[in-house]
Amino acid sequence: EGNDIDNGNYTEKRYGFTVGLPLISDKLFLFGAYEKKEGVRLHEYAGLSRVSEEELAEISRIANEVYGYDPGGFKGSSPIEDEKLLLKVDWNINEDHRAAFTYNWNDGYTISESDTGTSRLSFDGHFYERGAEIETITASVYSDWTSDFSTELRIGKTSLDNRQNSVDAATGFGEVQVSAGSTTVYLGPDDSRQANDLNWDNLTFKLAGTYLLGDHTITAGVEYEDLDVFNLFMQHRIGEYRFGSIANFEAGTPFSIDYNNAAGTNDPNDVAASFSFQTTTLYVQDDFYVNDDLTLLLGLRYDKWTSDDRPNYNSAFEDEYGFANTANLDGKDLWQPRVGFNYVLTDDMELHGGFGLYSGGNPNVWVSNAYSNDGVIQVATTVAPWQQDVDFGGLPVDLFNTPLVNGASPGYGIPQALYDFVEDAPTNGSANNVVAVDPNFEVPTEWKYALGLTYLAPGDYLVQADILYTDKKDAATYIEPSREIIGYGPDGRPRYDGSNSTFLLTNVDGDSGDATTLSLAVSKEYEFGLDVS
Repeated sequence: EGNDIDNGNYTEKRYGFTVGLPLISDKLFLFGAYEKKEGVRLHEYAGLSRVSEEELAEISRIANEVYGYDPGGFKGSSPIEDEKLLLKVDWNINEDHRAAFTYNWNDGYTISESDTGTSRLSFDGHFYERGAEIETITASVYSDWTSDFSTELRIGKTSLDNRQNSVDAATGFGEVQVSAGSTTVYLGPDDSRQANDLNWDNLTFKLAGTYLLGDHTITAGVEYEDLDVFNLFMQHRIGEYRFGSIANFEAGTPFSIDYNNAAGTNDPNDVAASFSFQTTTLYVQDDFYVNDDLTLLLGLRYDKWTSDDRPNYNSAFEDEYGFANTANLDGKDLWQPRVGFNYVLTDDMELHGGFGLYSGGNPNVWVSNAYSNDGVIQVATTVAPWQQDVDFGGLPVDLFNTPLVNGASPGYGIPQALYDFVEDAPTNGSANNVVAVDPNFEVPTEWKYALGLTYLAPGDYLVQADILYTDKKDAATYIEPSREIIGYGPDGRPRYDGSNSTFLLTNVDGDSGDATTLSLAVSKEYEFGLDVS
């Protein structure tokens, strides 16, 4: 019993080459590598068990004959590709200086299902390409200025183009959902890929030096990172239509219509989070021998975050909460002291450990949402029994007798009234559906304390035991500032009400928690090549 899916005939190929040669003898060298994979992605359709072939054939017929859209079928597999290229040039400038230039490129994609599961079934026109192209260029210079002093200079740039594109994007058709028994059937470009684009450029700089002074190895350096981000994610840009039955689909009467776009312009690019973020790091450490058995490491790291870009000002948000939604991490900084040691107890046993302060995460991830969810630009509209942003004089809306944008056919153009609603939306913002950063937000930190023992036991068994304790401070969290306590449960926990889908990035008030990690490992290397751990 069940439905058979033809996976088709396919082969998977992987090929490539490497090459290394001197361009100038003993002076200039080239290394290159190339690899390409051509394979397949097998698709699954768990929802086929809850809908009949006749119902699917009828939905396909209506899409083709009534709407002029071919939803595809239920193919068993799709092609995928992954391609890599590496080029490296090494230059021995002289006995004391050498340089390296590296170029790394990768482009790959796969075809992914969307809206899957036993109660959902997607025609393959609802699938999307998920891929990325990443390119990295790095130039480094290594110099030995004296027998005791050496430096490293590195400049790099990485560019990412992340793709999530519907395979049917070129049709301009919206997402359609049709209820068929206990299954929802999906066709048309997926609503989450109708405006989905992530690109970033990351420029990095590093200058570090190492100085040998007696029993001391002193390292110091400066690093700089400039991240420039364009992140667009908006659902329902070309519409989402939900039909309660196959008959409703044929009649063009959805019970729900969703449309999102930029206030005043209906240009999805205006919704994108576009910002740059800089991180400057200074560090110094001294690794030295106290005596023949004890080594100490003392270090200090300083991080500072800067950004000239702020989220669009939302006056309605400030009226509601008493502070602006334009906070970012500009000017935040953090001093991070660190200490480590290694003590030789016996010829077979060493004790090591240390403690230090570390930043508790990547700040650009925290603040990105504030740029794309400012409550000013993106306007979400819904026409359904539970929400009617536009009055169509009754429900359901008849798509075949409702003016659509540019005189388009149903499915290819959203109702003109929704387009006008977004175009005329006030630009002073809303206190709803906003993500903001607390003006008093502090960079989360973690104090880490580590202690470990390494023992070479009889029989050449290597035993390693470690304990790591982490004490978190100012942990990042999201709260809903609109919520109010309306009571308490039997166990004393508060009960809240008043959500308006607005979130504030702030710090945990009080104890941020701690964690203890214990590890024990035993390994042995045998002379005949077997390693056991």
